[in-house]
Amino acid sequence: MKWTIPALFLLFLAPQLFAQDSTFKFQVSFTDKNNNPYSLDRPLEFLSAEAMERRENQGILLDSLDLPVTPTYLAQLRQMGVRVLFVTRWFNSAVVALEDSSLLADIQSLPFVKGVEYRGTAEGMEINMADTDTNLFLPGKRNYGQSFNQIQMMNGQWLHEQGFQGAGMRIAVLDAGFTRTNQLLAFADLNARNGIVGTHDFYQDTASVYNFASHGTYVLSVMAGNLPGALTGTAPAASYLLLRTEEGATEYLTEEIAWAAGAEYADSAGAWLINSSLGYHFFDDSTMNHTYEMFDGNTTIITRAADLAASRGILVVSSAGNQGDRAFGKITAPSDADSILAVGAVIPEAEYAGFSSRGPSADGRVKPEIAAQGAAVESASLDDLGTVPINGTSLAAPLVTGLAACLWQAFPELSNMQIRDAIIRSASQYNQPDIFLGYGIPDFHTAFQICRTMTGEAVADEHIISVYPNPFSHEFYASFFTPGAADIEVRLTDRTGRVLERWQISSPGEGTLNHHFRVPENVSHGIYFLSFQSNENVYTRKVLKL
Repeated sequence: MKWTIPALFLLFLAPQLFAQDSTFKFQVSFTDKNNNPYSLDRPLEFLSAEAMERRENQGILLDSLDLPVTPTYLAQLRQMGVRVLFVTRWFNSAVVALEDSSLLADIQSLPFVKGVEYRGTAEGMEINMADTDTNLFLPGKRNYGQSFNQIQMMNGQWLHEQGFQGAGMRIAVLDAGFTRTNQLLAFADLNARNGIVGTHDFYQDTASVYNFASHGTYVLSVMAGNLPGALTGTAPAASYLLLRTEEGATEYLTEEIAWAAGAEYADSAGAWLINSSLGYHFFDDSTMNHTYEMFDGNTTIITRAADLAASRGILVVSSAGNQGDRAFGKITAPSDADSILAVGAVIPEAEYAGFSSRGPSADGRVKPEIAAQGAAVESASLDDLGTVPINGTSLAAPLVTGLAACLWQAFPELSNMQIRDAIIRSASQYNQPDIFLGYGIPDFHTAFQICRTMTGEAVADEHIISVYPNPFSHEFYASFFTPGAADIEVRLTDRTGRVLERWQISSPGEGTLNHHFRVPENVSHGIYFLSFQSNENVYTRKVLKL
């Protein structure tokens, strides 16, 4: 699969490199030399007699650096279609040539691979990598493609770059069905690693959930999907429970009870999070209808069940509802629960989406708490032809759920309510909430820093700045965390200290600044330094321009 992506989407290293029809070289470093058929006791199997004589003459003993790279590691690379150019035993690595960008994520996921670093093109472009940052390809770096905006809007890619992709976290998805989730390419990785750890249909009392509605398929895809160059979910390494609690053909209060049963199942099965992209207000039997006054956090069955799940230590994330452009206009149950995260929707430009249900709750609490992209959300296509844009707070909620799982993975010692609090405090309008977006769009870089303070840890310098892509072509994004209000000067300098570009940005208070930088095309390729000066503090990152 070769990429031909418009320049606007070339925001990460792999998409950037593979935008051209070219071959690129990478160094694949291995974690060890385990399971090696060679032994230092039998050196003549991998060293010549002449080499041994020279060593003996100089009293040089053999050590592990002399052992060849484990042959099965190389064999597995080749079986994946990777062309191995040469191998170095001293550095326990192989240089490979790639034309297919989708192989990068596959290589990085191998348990014996320590890291993958860009090493040049086959066309002869020479860049001195000797003093660039090591591990330019971070283990968490993935190919977001069209799904980049919905993740970058919340700075979720920063968590992924730190290696937090939801591993060890279990997410229960309560929905109407998961058509073809066991077959679609978007879930091939999920199924191959047995990432679906439990399923149940509460209407059929069966484990099969794959033959009903497709709503849950779309919801799951924005958390767990993986189509390199097109779609990456917000928690691609998490495990999932798929629970059918909604009967799509009808609407009755039994569905709220089924939801409660699903939440209990999730609790028993050890879920850390529940994603609920369901909302209840009107029913086929109008006598069951909920009035706005009932959305007080304590009345409806499903709302009480959501708070009970939260009391058991589960972080419940619920869509706020799609009533914004209808007569009712308000949030639906269970998003009125007081111990959960209700998620409203914004359009790709990060502005309120008119269909998103508005707050407050009937008892005057801020609702929704936060908002995420809910219009034109890239989701897995049911015909296996890539992605399809879907609208609704149903898609905004799982975007948040997945990133909340990644955040919790980083701080498993924190409670569900502490994770909830950090996400809310990180949001874009935390000090001025409204009825449309609540506290605003969360920033998971900032939420990470808030969690660090909760654990008593100081914010580490390496977590202050994030630059992506790195290497870059003519543009990049940078995130800078600041503990308070500040005027910040950003400089791009060369190795001599000469300033090539200068920018002025301001922070109104604690939080993460996200800025899009463009560098003139006349700046040649090479190594540069991006520095952020805030008050008396200067933080610098090394960057590479291709």
